[in-house]
Amino acid sequence: MRTSPLWLLSQLRASLSLDFAPNQSYGIVEWLAQAVAEYPEEATECLLALLLSNRTDLWLYLFHEDSVRTILTGGLTLGSEITKKRVEQIISVLSSKGETKYTDILPLVA
Repeated sequence: MRTSPLWLLSQLRASLSLDFAPNQSYGIVEWLAQAVAEYPEEATECLLALLLSNRTDLWLYLFHEDSVRTILTGGLTLGSEITKKRVEQIISVLSSKGETKYTDILPLVA
């Protein structure tokens, strides 16, 4: 029996809201990049929660730029207005962590 990606996304969001974070968050980011095409709202919400968690390691955004970019651009092109605002927030959070390489995505918002 295959587990629904939507169910997994909801479980991840619930875990992150309780300040639980996966040991290897970069694997989660790669999975979110695959899920964003079908679930842009949920994927961007999970990415934001991972980035805001004090338990998330730096590997998440330092070495998985392609996956993060896929989630951000998917959220912008496929998501609702709320999701687009969340993408802007994610880019702001990344910039505050010194990762300004994602700011080039912002012109897509206009």
